[in-house]
Amino acid sequence: MSNTKEEPKILFVGEGHGAHSAFRSLAKEFNNIYVLSGIDPKLDALAASDKLHPVLTHEGFDLIVTAGYRHKFPNELIEKIVLINIHYALLPRFRGLHSLVWAMLNHEPKIGLTMHIVNGEFDAGPILHQYAVDHHKQTSWEFMHLFDDYVEGNLGRVVRGYWEGDIQPMPQDSEQAVWCCRRNLDDCKIDFNASNKDLEVFFRALVKPYPIPFLLVKGISYGVVEYEIKTRYYTVPVGRVVNVDKHGAWIKVRDGFLVVKTLESPEGTLLPAEKVLKLGMRL
Repeated sequence: MSNTKEEPKILFVGEGHGAHSAFRSLAKEFNNIYVLSGIDPKLDALAASDKLHPVLTHEGFDLIVTAGYRHKFPNELIEKIVLINIHYALLPRFRGLHSLVWAMLNHEPKIGLTMHIVNGEFDAGPILHQYAVDHHKQTSWEFMHLFDDYVEGNLGRVVRGYWEGDIQPMPQDSEQAVWCCRRNLDDCKIDFNASNKDLEVFFRALVKPYPIPFLLVKGISYGVVEYEIKTRYYTVPVGRVVNVDKHGAWIKVRDGFLVVKTLESPEGTLLPAEKVLKLGMRL
């Protein structure tokens, strides 16, 4: 880090809605912000044409700030310049990809984000700043909007505080670390053996615009758009349609029923559950 308080020249690397918020925050605080071009066209459009940079490099820059970048930075770059990253989890918990959803699925009492220094390990570098909120009934998309707004309002301030020496990095406690990995579509399949508590958070974590929970009917996947989870303890095989009525198709789950009201076909058509789910079906 520079020993002066002169205005730093920053290279910003990112993609997605979180990166857009991060760039806007930096642009409000600093004048010399350059965007690594070719990763996110919408982000390129936010930067003036003379503020785009074609190459990921330390040369000519004082800091690199990153948000939503899905690739590991080379060690030779990390050794030559300070990189600051935004991670949507409360490190050291949930290092890795799709961390917000994994934190929700694990019933973390607080959900948050971390601004930290990048080192040679994924999401393991010293912490500059964290923000946390209680985890109640929010969806992942609600958390995303909340965190994007927070980043837009605070990232520039945190980077400024670090640059000027007012914010000191704090090492992570690796003994508390847990790791997570990229989710795929198979991870969105409904587990009828899950508890109702787990099903409730599963449906709140998997919401549009991301893939939503789905079930398979004769090898075809249908997204569950409208549903209700009911607790009623008794024993019959789980994953079976035990009733179909005006409320929907009642599928037995471990702790009661998943009452499916509306499904979405692979083509995106919305269907009443009774058009697809028939009494006695094993799912």
